[in-house]
Amino acid sequence: NQQQGQSIPNYLKFMDFGDYDIEILNFDSFISTESNAILIGSDGEISKFAREYCGYKGEKGLDFAARINNKYFIGEAKFVSDCGGNQDKSLLDALNSLLLEELDSNVGKVFILDGVCFNKSGNKVYKTITSTLKNENVLSALLLKEFIISKLYEA
Repeated sequence: NQQQGQSIPNYLKFMDFGDYDIEILNFDSFISTESNAILIGSDGEISKFAREYCGYKGEKGLDFAARINNKYFIGEAKFVSDCGGNQDKSLLDALNSLLLEELDSNVGKVFILDGVCFNKSGNKVYKTITSTLKNENVLSALLLKEFIISKLYEA
């Protein structure tokens, strides 16, 4: 599996929310407002935010943070180019580390995955997505905008 570095922040920077009131903000702006927003920053900044505001205690850097209707969402983003071996082990370690986190009650977890991990098969990653993570927010980056907008309508 590969971390895509700046791919997710770059993707989010150009996401157009049209008439929806969702801002794309840097770290300082994000923490100084209560508006619906997506945090654009380094994994260190996102992790710092998650530790200070979400109860995150993990050592691992995070790739995603957003605030929608006064609820926070933090998460991991991974691209899986092949199944098996270190690909599976590395991805499952990352997912499990966030899955096991006991976060504050107003925080949701998001697993942004792309690549072969969604191919219906008997591989470990697909089994984990469809069993262990079946009640979690697991989605492709292509569905991230719709996921964020859907959270505007939750009470």
